[in-house]
Amino acid sequence: MNEVGTVINSEQLKQQAIELRLHGLQLHWQELTEEHYPLLSTVLTWELAERQQRSLERRLNSAKLGRFKPLQEFDWQWPKKIDSQTIHALMQLDFLTDTSNIILIGSNGVGKSTIAQNLGYQAVMQGHTVVFTTAANMLKKHVSVNCSIMHKENL
Repeated sequence: MNEVGTVINSEQLKQQAIELRLHGLQLHWQELTEEHYPLLSTVLTWELAERQQRSLERRLNSAKLGRFKPLQEFDWQWPKKIDSQTIHALMQLDFLTDTSNIILIGSNGVGKSTIAQNLGYQAVMQGHTVVFTTAANMLKKHVSVNCSIMHKENL
């Protein structure tokens, strides 16, 4: 039992060690006794929490979301044609399980990037991997790659 009176199950601890890929611990598992379980349970909990935090930080950094305004601060009165209910429905991320694509269309400065960044952030927080870019950056990269290919072909 641990300090809160719950029984510590050896098989659960072993399964956590397997999921965390702690091969050294798995190799020496038979050397553990019940008196090791409370400390082991604490250490495995710390390790899992740290790995989850690092994974979140890594996904947030690689998402390249930049600074953005949260949807709570978004001005839903402008532009007038924006469908806030649809945007809030998209924030549930159901389109990810449907493997659907989202395309945001509108004039400059109407909030397409802000909405996309909020969708990306929500997806990262739910454990998904995201990369944010704009259409202009995609086109710039595409042109750059094509120019490099054409340059190599001309050599």
